[in-house]
Amino acid sequence: MCVNTPDILIQHRVKMALSTNSQESRSANLLHHLIRPARGGAIGVVIVFAVLLALGEKAGLMGIPAILISLSWYFKYGYILFDHVVRGLDEPPALDIAMLNPVDEQRPLWQLAILLMAVAGLLFPASVAILGLEGNPFKAVYPVALVRMIGGLGLSYVVILAVLAGVALLVGLVAKLHLWLVLELAITMFAILSIFSMLAGAVYERRHELGLDAWHSPERTEEQEAPS
Repeated sequence: MCVNTPDILIQHRVKMALSTNSQESRSANLLHHLIRPARGGAIGVVIVFAVLLALGEKAGLMGIPAILISLSWYFKYGYILFDHVVRGLDEPPALDIAMLNPVDEQRPLWQLAILLMAVAGLLFPASVAILGLEGNPFKAVYPVALVRMIGGLGLSYVVILAVLAGVALLVGLVAKLHLWLVLELAITMFAILSIFSMLAGAVYERRHELGLDAWHSPERTEEQEAPS
């Protein structure tokens, strides 16, 4: 059987072009995920909890319980945002009192414990993603699950680590500026939600590699619109 070499070269170039376009598309999507907390219910959550934390800080020792409760609620919202984005929902959810039920949402407490026990900070984003998806703290520290998540995210995981380092640097610089406390807290809290959103967005973009089903996705839309 004779193989046409020019045809093979053309097919290879087409595949390379499609791969490049796919990487560029995913990079643009990660930026979209990163700025998602600037709209919808998320920005309201940032403002409300920034004010609550500022009031707690001004109250001194008496404000410590309020600060701890506010932080607990805020990180619960962060995981709820994660759930929405990783399932393919674009609009950030509005805050609901039912979301703040401590019995229904234990992932922030588990994540705090994992963070305190973590040996390598490089694994922390992967553990957040696993805990967000599975809700199982043991899987979130299981080496095989961590390696599988990092491998599934591919180069996106490197981007996540770079953004995480950049956000930490930005928050540190903001703290040195001695801005109005509410504004300083709002910037920090926006950065936290951005990380949740971007991490969930990266998982959503790599859902096929990770074997995940989304509630909303282009392929599901095509299936629904296809004639029966």
